[in-house]
Amino acid sequence: MHVNPRNTSKLCPVHNIPISYGSSRTGKCSRGGELWRRDVAACWNLLLKALRGDGSRAPSPIGPRSILDGS
Repeated sequence: MHVNPRNTSKLCPVHNIPISYGSSRTGKCSRGGELWRRDVAACWNLLLKALRGDGSRAPSPIGPRSILDGS
């Protein structure tokens, strides 16, 4: 499954509300006040999108038979 990574760091994964970043890579949820690093929020949101089935059934850019374990 391919999930579009666009804007995945902009919303709080807990509340689905915008995160205010200002000039740093750490931001604060507008509702709950949780602090999020951009990369961590993006990873959580990508995972949640995939689990909800918000991705496409298009083949992954790396291909279906790729080995991802580094070997």
